[in-house]
Amino acid sequence: MRRIASEYELEALINPQEEEWGQILSIFDDANIYQMPSYGRGRWPKSELRNLILKKNGKPVAAVQVRLVAIPLLRGIAYVRWGPLWRRKDTNEDIEVFRQAVRAIRLEFVDKLGFAVHLIPRETENREDLRQILVEEGYQFTPSDYNTVLIDISGPEETIRANLVARWRTDLNRSQRNDLVLSMGGQMELYDRFEPIYDEMFDRKKLVEFGDLAVYRRVQQSLPDAFKMNIMLCAQQGEPDGAGAITSAIGDTGLAILWATNHFGRDTRGAYYIQWETVRWLKQQGCHWYDLGGVNRDTNPGGYRFKCGLAGKNGLETRFLGQFQASPTRLHANLVNALLKGRNKLRELRMSGKKYLPGNRQ
Repeated sequence: MRRIASEYELEALINPQEEEWGQILSIFDDANIYQMPSYGRGRWPKSELRNLILKKNGKPVAAVQVRLVAIPLLRGIAYVRWGPLWRRKDTNEDIEVFRQAVRAIRLEFVDKLGFAVHLIPRETENREDLRQILVEEGYQFTPSDYNTVLIDISGPEETIRANLVARWRTDLNRSQRNDLVLSMGGQMELYDRFEPIYDEMFDRKKLVEFGDLAVYRRVQQSLPDAFKMNIMLCAQQGEPDGAGAITSAIGDTGLAILWATNHFGRDTRGAYYIQWETVRWLKQQGCHWYDLGGVNRDTNPGGYRFKCGLAGKNGLETRFLGQFQASPTRLHANLVNALLKGRNKLRELRMSGKKYLPGNRQ
């Protein structure tokens, strides 16, 4: 395996503080909540996190958070979710940085520690150049079956609105005539108000709870203020909250974390009101894109139509680049994959006959 180029060096941060790592993430356009220690510790409290910074001539050019899962006799798996980060805000894209970053990840975790690496980059399927780099660096490619909708929100607000699907825009107009009151912020009190809306929707739709509100509550409590998720709720004056959304705005892409609507929200078209206000808020945060989360025309046709209506002419339905694996040996890779297939089969059996939460990520 080749070493990283001589002008690059790798620095490891041991249990970095949220603010310390947040300062690193703040220089990257492709930063996201899944690369924050708060998310890793909140979602997998028993896993070990490793944080690495790749520097070129002393300047940070890439960063990654890796979750380590120990497996007896097989050392373990090093998971990278939506990393590495490699698009600095102050420089043009340099794919050589991406190459050196994925090479460093393999050197650190496969060659040195004997782990298998499972890496899911936050790149869309049209980036064949990046897929080729990963293959050249010794990663095995598995295509993604996860569809999402990305909305370009960089243009003027009136243009975005004009490009909504006509029926969606009509429902938005109806919602705005209902004198809805908007509550917004990162306070835990808003989480408490969101929870009953979420629970009502969960019970009504018989959903599988991948988007565990308790996990995101723990994450929110430890996120630095500058990185906290935004909770939006709306209601008619004097009535209970009817619709809500939790959104993350780290980097140049806003992420739909959780949505929920109850019968009050359905009557007032609260979901349309909330999502339009989310678009406006993300623009204020400097985001250029809004990722609506998973879409599936077959298993959730209603959610699919809603998201495509919001996207309209501004949106693009796409898949991510895929998953990439690297292991010390072929036998090691086969054993790890067999364990993962068994785990996934058990999960499928538990989920049989049920649906996914809207906005949820796999």
